[in-house]
Amino acid sequence: IGHYSPELFDVAANVAMKKLDTFKAQEISNMLWAYATNERSPAVTTGHPSPELFDAAAKATIKKLNMFKAQEISNTLWSYAKIGHFSPELFDAAVTKAIKEMNQFSAQEMANTLWSYAKIGHYSPELFDVAANVAMKKLDTFKAQEISNMLWAYATNERSPAVTTGHPSPELFDAAAKATIKKLNMFKAQEISNTLWSYAKIGHFSPELFDAAVTKAIKEMNQFSAQEMANTLWSYAKIGHYSPE
Repeated sequence: IGHYSPELFDVAANVAMKKLDTFKAQEISNMLWAYATNERSPAVTTGHPSPELFDAAAKATIKKLNMFKAQEISNTLWSYAKIGHFSPELFDAAVTKAIKEMNQFSAQEMANTLWSYAKIGHYSPELFDVAANVAMKKLDTFKAQEISNMLWAYATNERSPAVTTGHPSPELFDAAAKATIKKLNMFKAQEISNTLWSYAKIGHFSPELFDAAVTKAIKEMNQFSAQEMANTLWSYAKIGHYSPE
């Protein structure tokens, strides 16, 4: 409903920490999602930080990880990434679980999980390799935002601050280009911009995708924000695709 109540969340955090052992997987996941999304206003999107609760919940999640289903894993990791609370132990533990059950992840769960690792800055090549193989088999089920978020994750999941090449996955990017072209009418300005940016950032050139996106971008340019416009133009220049129109 979007009703901001910091007092309620502060009191609940103190109480929840005392009884986390009684929380089921879905209850932990739902609670963390609430803290990550309870915003003061549309302009303040930092959620309601509660570091002690998130530290305690990470330990509880690791302890009960075998009880977590795909959606609960995805939502939990997304909450940590969204609110900007890094728990290396949790993200390490979740890799094994996610790899083992990746075939059970929906397109949204997969995209959100990969986005979380990239957003929080936790490098996991094994997870990204397994996810690429699974994603290629079900790209037809991905919505525009899911394709865009997934590609962004691969483009930004860095080994270290000194290695900024992302996590290259040529076969996935080739397949995603075809899927994007097929669904281009479903892509909004931000999704177009982020998708093209991801290809340019990781250095994967897809002439067919960049050609197809020209018409879409020109048609909807008035809907692009300043950042979306700048990122789109940067992408064409960075990848070396000339488009005077």
